[in-house]
Amino acid sequence: MRRRNLKSSAEKSSKSPKSTKSPKGEKDYLELPKETCLVQGYGIEGTTELQTGNTIARIFSACTSTTDPPEIDYDCILDLYLETAFSAPFQYALNGATDTLQFTTEESLLGDGSLKGSIPSDSTVGADKIILSYLSTEYIQGVNDELWFRPVSDLEYIEYSFKVGACNGAKTSCPEQFYLNVYTRSPGEQDNIFYSCRYDFVPTAVGGEEGGEWTTIRYELTTVATTAVSGTGSTAGCPGGAVTLENAGNVNYLPSAEAGVIFALNMGDTSLTDNGLSGYFDSVIVKIKDEDARVFDLEPAV
Repeated sequence: MRRRNLKSSAEKSSKSPKSTKSPKGEKDYLELPKETCLVQGYGIEGTTELQTGNTIARIFSACTSTTDPPEIDYDCILDLYLETAFSAPFQYALNGATDTLQFTTEESLLGDGSLKGSIPSDSTVGADKIILSYLSTEYIQGVNDELWFRPVSDLEYIEYSFKVGACNGAKTSCPEQFYLNVYTRSPGEQDNIFYSCRYDFVPTAVGGEEGGEWTTIRYELTTVATTAVSGTGSTAGCPGGAVTLENAGNVNYLPSAEAGVIFALNMGDTSLTDNGLSGYFDSVIVKIKDEDARVFDLEPAV
């Protein structure tokens, strides 16, 4: 998998883009000069092979011997993770036992493809859902480095687009199944909890028609979240007052913890009400104040 650079329509510079290499050398990409473009475009290339079932369980099973006692090949785990579950700065994963995902050219908003997910109509696993997580960790080199430990107030908006293939049962519209989680933390808690406060943004009244067009959702600092949930083990929890990222302000930071999850796009919930759901994600945009927007185009690897 590679992250490839997409040319911005506003790019008019005579400068050559800077070539950047990851610490381990797995991925090369070109970074557009910030001063010459309104947006930075990145092609996120993921596996075209159909992935089924819980991602972590699948990877560990494939990399564990059948001997007694079993032996775990951690090099195998890293290689398989990079091949089938990660393309910086995104981790794409399945949460249940029977859901599926793959990068495909079936549908697209940007470029030629998108990330497709589906949940069987006869699933008995409530946890079945598809998760696309934006990571920011100190040891991953790339555009996401600049988001490490930034105040929430630096975030201007997160935007994403989805297209519904099928909803559950007789439903003909299901935008609520394509939702956003934003994870924040309070100073001092980053090393021992997943997050201090999670903000859930669930679209309920826009788009999401079965077999319809692409729906684009943008959540800003002032957007009122559907819910705000305090993290397990957090003593700080969520700030009082308005349930907005703006209210978190300089109190909380990005990302959530050393796990580095800044936000996650979800296809499906943790109940059986999403059985039969299928759809696509594409065009994920992250905008930090006073900086160029980062536009991520989800594409099948070539």
